[in-house]
Amino acid sequence: MNMISDYLKTKESLLVIIFFAFFLAIPLFFGPLYTTDDRTGHTIRLAQFSKVLFEGNLIVRWAPDLLGGFGMPAFNYYPPLVSYIGSVFLFFGFNYITATNIVFFLSIILSAITMFFFSKTIFKTKEQVLLCSLAYIFIPYRILDIYTRGAFAECFAFVFFPLILYFITLYLKENKFKYLVYFSLSYCGLILTHLISVLIFTPIMIAYFLYLLLIFYNKNTKKKIFNFLCMFVLGILLSAFYLFPAMLEKNLVKIDDSDGILQYKTEDHLLCPTQLIDPFWKFGYSKIGCNDGLSFQIGAIFSMAIILCLLYWAYNHKKKDFLFKKQNKLMIFFLSLTIIYLFFATYPSSFLWDIIPFIEYVQFPWRLLMMVSFCSPILISFSYFVLIKEKPRKWVAFIPLLFLIPYLFSDVFYFSLFLMVFASISSILLCCKKKYLFYSFICYIVLGSIFFTPPIQNIVSSVPGLEKEFNRSSSFEPEYLVSTIYTSTAGNEYIPKNISIWPQPESKRYKFIYGNYNIKNHIVKSNRIFLDLEVLNKTKIQYNIFYFPGWNLYINNNKTNFSYFELHKPHLIIFEKGNYTLDLKFENTKIRNTSEKITVYAILIITIISLILIARSLLPPQVPPNP
Repeated sequence: MNMISDYLKTKESLLVIIFFAFFLAIPLFFGPLYTTDDRTGHTIRLAQFSKVLFEGNLIVRWAPDLLGGFGMPAFNYYPPLVSYIGSVFLFFGFNYITATNIVFFLSIILSAITMFFFSKTIFKTKEQVLLCSLAYIFIPYRILDIYTRGAFAECFAFVFFPLILYFITLYLKENKFKYLVYFSLSYCGLILTHLISVLIFTPIMIAYFLYLLLIFYNKNTKKKIFNFLCMFVLGILLSAFYLFPAMLEKNLVKIDDSDGILQYKTEDHLLCPTQLIDPFWKFGYSKIGCNDGLSFQIGAIFSMAIILCLLYWAYNHKKKDFLFKKQNKLMIFFLSLTIIYLFFATYPSSFLWDIIPFIEYVQFPWRLLMMVSFCSPILISFSYFVLIKEKPRKWVAFIPLLFLIPYLFSDVFYFSLFLMVFASISSILLCCKKKYLFYSFICYIVLGSIFFTPPIQNIVSSVPGLEKEFNRSSSFEPEYLVSTIYTSTAGNEYIPKNISIWPQPESKRYKFIYGNYNIKNHIVKSNRIFLDLEVLNKTKIQYNIFYFPGWNLYINNNKTNFSYFELHKPHLIIFEKGNYTLDLKFENTKIRNTSEKITVYAILIITIISLILIARSLLPPQVPPNP
């Protein structure tokens, strides 16, 4: 095994990870354009976000061209980080499709790198670290997110899971406050990426901190807990500009039970245990019962890793030295988490979904597979450790074959046959030398999860009419955005509650119904419409903008009422002869203003803390006086 270790230094390992990340991302940039459940909606949202951002609005809340051109407050509720990242690539000239794909690619490569550094805090051997990193990007649920669901923000959330735990580990291990600063920024990043992931991951984060604190680093416990809580809260406050309006103004849009996202009953989307090992890949939607239109397999090799770790625990737990080893304690922690999240994702846990508060906001219980996807790669590396500890025995040679049994029943028979032939050859090699186990594990991780290839068959040309509007060079002009039905991704979320019927598309933000007038000056932007009018006789103007708190109309610099409650009663203004200035602006409410101020104060606090830490690091070390 020394030969393998020599090749797996940090830089070389990162190059291997980057190579496989590129391999996984090939369909994003080459070949026919494929469609996914939510990809179109997310790309259109990116187009809207960047349009408002490039007009000079640093914080984006309103999507002006969506919902038939009447606009909607999508970005007041949809986490902004991935849109900011995508907008950077749009700024440098990439089109919307390519920018979206680059964000997906970054979610692959950055998550592998963050898992690499986190796994280095757990495992002693470089082989285990590399296996864990590769498994993290090839686990089937990750492939499902990218190539079938097109879950833009959820994919990027995987970057922050290992990063957050990495900084927690370094803080407890080295007792340096700077790692808590990094932790706070990372947790803020997760909040600004995907709120549902925050809800699912936070219990793991807290449990991991307490587990490490009590089991391994139990000195100055109260101080460490206090510091952790302070920086945890600071991470929340850093994201206040988005988080607080999203939470406190959710009653203004369709996002609550019975009329929004939660119109889906969680119990209808619990998984049957058989779905976790079902090797058939599907391209539909989540349905009631066990015959979903999506594949929720956790993968053969990952299933066997869980089983192998369970057997290892059961066989050795009575040994005196078993719990004295750090790796064994961490294996028990992540194995327990995997089992808990698998339980909550399946039907046996249905009675708990009505008891645990806020859990219904997960929306689909199978989203808990995110945490299984986070823990399983760690178990893969543990299972590799278990196998290399054992003395060479004949049964070890058949482990690879066991990994591939479920794929015998796959819908891609030629691929299954290839894997079985490969596994048989590997088994023979294992009988000769155990070092081949490492290479076999890498091959099983990559090949055993290569089902991302079938979704490429689901190309845009298979959807009638869509290939004309959605291709690799799509520009998403306002005329298309106004008329598209891809306004939202699930249940028309984030639409103002006062909207009762779907609008007829209106490409103009305002129009004159009748009258004679001269327009001396006008400004039409996403968040503002300014008109300097000379009205010659009675004139009527109609604003084609959905009312949402924040829209304020100023006539001759005097604020007037601007609101309506039904689509078929838009805001109309009648003017007599005279000169008028009309300034319709989307402004902050008190909640949004306060939230933005909180974020500014939090940035100041974390900046001051960082400067103090930098100043301390520059001071010469104090030498104790001679006695």
